[in-house]
Amino acid sequence: MMMTSPVIRFSRSSLPLASVRKKSAPCPRRPRAASPRALPPARTPPRARVAMGGQKKPAKKKKSSSSGGAKVSSQTPVFGSIEDGDAEEFAECLARTPQCVHETNKNGWTPAHQAAFSGEVEMLKTLIARGAAVDKRDHDGDTPVHYAAAQGEMDCIRALADAGCALELKDNDGETPVDVASKAVKKDLKALIKERAERAEKKGEEEGVGGDGGVEEAAATLAAASIED
Repeated sequence: MMMTSPVIRFSRSSLPLASVRKKSAPCPRRPRAASPRALPPARTPPRARVAMGGQKKPAKKKKSSSSGGAKVSSQTPVFGSIEDGDAEEFAECLARTPQCVHETNKNGWTPAHQAAFSGEVEMLKTLIARGAAVDKRDHDGDTPVHYAAAQGEMDCIRALADAGCALELKDNDGETPVDVASKAVKKDLKALIKERAERAEKKGEEEGVGGDGGVEEAAATLAAASIED
């Protein structure tokens, strides 16, 4: 007859401490490495609005630097004061050298061209009051209103128009102010031309203009403006 050994049971508390399996602390989890992601393409910076003074957008056409036989000056103080929008320096220039309103630079610009280009309407009005020629052409055949239109400076366009400037002169490329006008002012410029033509037509009718073609010219201008609209 086989003898079986009695089974001895130990409670957990009766076992030696060394034999008790301690519950180990959990190992800290390593942070998961971020999965590589394709970097977005670098954004192309917007085109810098560079102009003579670095504050305005450039004119639509590249201007030549030929003198064309005109009296040429370098960047004189009056041009610099307008470009910088420095009203105090501008007033000093006019006080020291009143004839500076008629100066031209290497491109054939007058201070009126610079004021129209830079959007300095108060300076432009001062130049006009002091006798600046509103229809003076530079070496490319552009007048101040060409630059005001290209730069979107409607206040300057109105100041020149009030002074009697021609709004439809063509430059050496055959372009009128409307042709080079920015989108911001093109519609208003066309409306101004149309309004002027209507006034001229009405004035011609009231004065009974006959054979000199005044009424016909105004009517043609009005018709052209209507077609462009």
